[in-house]
Amino acid sequence: MPHPHVPLLIIAQSGRFIAQAAKRLGLIPLVIDCYGDVDTHEYAEHVITVAELSLNQLVPALAQIKAGYPNVEHVVYGSGFEYHPDSLEWLAQHYRLAGNCPATFTRICDKPNFFCRVIRANYSVSRISFYRRQYARFWLA
Repeated sequence: MPHPHVPLLIIAQSGRFIAQAAKRLGLIPLVIDCYGDVDTHEYAEHVITVAELSLNQLVPALAQIKAGYPNVEHVVYGSGFEYHPDSLEWLAQHYRLAGNCPATFTRICDKPNFFCRVIRANYSVSRISFYRRQYARFWLA
């Protein structure tokens, strides 16, 4: 993790909470997210709003960040990469990611695989189904 007063790039569907935590730690939060809300602007040094976390949206935003903050090395990612694992893979090749590596993230997003592993590890979970049950009114969807 970077030292205080060092820029930290935060990329998420909503980066507000991570930016708030980073600022409390004395880091310089730079945020790319899908909302760019007022609170995010309050906590972040720089905010870029994108429509989604796809590579075609992230690459220009990242170039803009690099132009103003060339020493950015660390990225903390949040939610929103479930539909853009290729973006997360690209980020891992160009930055130091804080969090799970892209392969672990992808495995966690594979819900049938995830729950099979949880059950095999003997953790208690509610009954789950990956198809619509005949008596669906008794199931939480």
